[in-house]
Amino acid sequence: MIIIIYLVSPWETFHRHPMLEALARQALEQATVFCINPPRSLRETTSFWKKPCMWGLFSFLRAECLNKNLYVGTPIVWIPGRWKQWHERGSIGWKIVSRQIQKTIQKIGNKTNKVISWIYRPEQLHCVGLAKEDFTVYECYDEYSLSHIDGTFRPEVEDEENKLLEKADLVFTASHALFESRKKKHSNVHYAPNGVDFKLFNQAALDNLPVANDLKKIPLPRIGFIGNLCGRIDFNLLEKIALHNKKWSVVLMGPVEREVEKDLNSLQQQGNVHYLGYKPREILPQYLKGFDVCILPFKRHGWNEHSNPLKLWEYLSAGKPVVSTPIKEIETLQEVIWLAKDHEEFISALSKALHEVKERQTASGIEIARKHSWDDLTCNMFETVKKCLDEQRT
Repeated sequence: MIIIIYLVSPWETFHRHPMLEALARQALEQATVFCINPPRSLRETTSFWKKPCMWGLFSFLRAECLNKNLYVGTPIVWIPGRWKQWHERGSIGWKIVSRQIQKTIQKIGNKTNKVISWIYRPEQLHCVGLAKEDFTVYECYDEYSLSHIDGTFRPEVEDEENKLLEKADLVFTASHALFESRKKKHSNVHYAPNGVDFKLFNQAALDNLPVANDLKKIPLPRIGFIGNLCGRIDFNLLEKIALHNKKWSVVLMGPVEREVEKDLNSLQQQGNVHYLGYKPREILPQYLKGFDVCILPFKRHGWNEHSNPLKLWEYLSAGKPVVSTPIKEIETLQEVIWLAKDHEEFISALSKALHEVKERQTASGIEIARKHSWDDLTCNMFETVKKCLDEQRT
């Protein structure tokens, strides 16, 4: 079996690559996981020419082996002017990408292997068919038909997703809310919640892990957020937190989307707001170690309320108290986290989280996160894929 994963962004920055590493571990000696980066144009690949040959230029891409059964490759659309058109099914660019993927499948597998395509988003509809797959998985982890900025309905995205649902053989959803809506449109939908690299993030709960040096310089108490700074973040809430108590340090970390650059710059005018930039995943426990409270400061709209935030499980693994805006998926966790319906409640919850946290509460959070380890969750997902394939054969 070969599982072709179409990444939304390059492997290095794709937020779900810990999940894919775990999936490959569960599939060891049973399947090969081949992750496809978004294609590049020939001009974009010039920086790679000086490296050992990783790319098959005109015939096929070469897959870089990251582990025993985990490969990553980047297709190249080498005909000038065709790169932007590769997402148009049947175009010259699309055929170039398809040929490279199929050639590489032949190199890392054999003709008897079943080929599974794994799609993440409606705008990847054009990826269906690139590998001439036998089976298609659609993993839905967000409410794509709504804007992540303000929650407005996007009918064109819903139409595209409906077409993807028609082509999918199996659908996974990351939240119960997504499960309930997708099962009305597809006969084979399974709940598969988000998880965490538990061993990595649980290091923050250990006494011997040092706090990152640049975080040590920031005064206590520290209220921290690690994640993508984008339109779904409530910057008005962050400003109110910073203004409420100048002794509180608000620490933000992660990549910044263009849509919120002005908001972040304005927020940093507050002397107790500290943006530390993007940090590699491997050292994030050193920062979580130094946070007193972790926050999920999301806007209240349909996109966020249907989500299952990855960062929550990282925070809980680290043994940290968590304050969040309301999200349906985590309403059952109110014994270990605080949910605040408005800005005033959020600030009140922060005060409680800073002063009323009990060791039993953080220990319970750690045990809940342990059950959300990617190894356990991807094992269930892989078994579901195999079961559905067997049912398809019969």
